Amino acid sequence: MDKKKDNKEEKKDKKGFPIKKFSIISGIGGTLLGGFLLLKNKKQNKIEGKPIDLDESVKWIFISTEKYSEPIDGELRTCYIEYILEKTNFFVVNILSSEKNTLPIYYVTPTRVVEVGNGKIESSADSFYAVVGIPGEKGKRDKLCKIQKGKKLVFHTCIVGGAKNGVFTGDKLYSKRAVNKIEIERVD
Repeated sequence: MDKKKDNKEEKKDKKGFPIKKFSIISGIGGTLLGGFLLLKNKKQNKIEGKPIDLDESVKWIFISTEKYSEPIDGELRTCYIEYILEKTNFFVVNILSSEKNTLPIYYVTPTRVVEVGNGKIESSADSFYAVVGIPGEKGKRDKLCKIQKGKKLVFHTCIVGGAKNGVFTGDKLYSKRAVNKIEIERVD
C-alpha cells in the first residue's frame, strides 16, 4: 500500500496538481479552441450571394474591394481598390469553352484609395483592356464574365484594335482583396 501512495505523490508536479488531469484538461481546451477558430474562420470566408453574369446588357460596373493595411510613407494606412469597368465594342471569341462564344472586353480603370484621417487620397493606375472573372479554385479554370461579392477578381488582359475582336495577351492580374461592393449599370 505504501508503494501506491508513493507513486501517486510522484505523479503530482511541484504545486501538487495531478499531471494526468492537467494533460486531459489542456487537451480538451485545445480541441475546443481549435474547433471555435475553425467555425469562426468558416463564417468569415462565407461567400455572399451568387455570381453575377456579365451579359450583353451590362454597360458599366463599379467594384470596390475589402479594406487592407499597407505601409505608406512609414505609416500603416488603410486602403482599398476601386475598379471602373466600361464595356467596349470589342470581344474575345472563346473557343475553349462551350458556355459562351464571345467574351466582352472591358476598359478597366483601377484606383487605390488611401484613408488619411477623415479624408481620402486617390491614385489611379494605368488603365487596361481585359475580360473580367472569378479566379478558378485548385487547378480549375477561371470563371470568366462573372463577378461575385466576397471573391477576388481576375483580369485576363487583352490587345484590341482594328476589328471588333480582341486577343488575350496571356497575362492575368488579380485583385489584392475580395470584392466588397458592386454597382452595375445596364443598357435599357
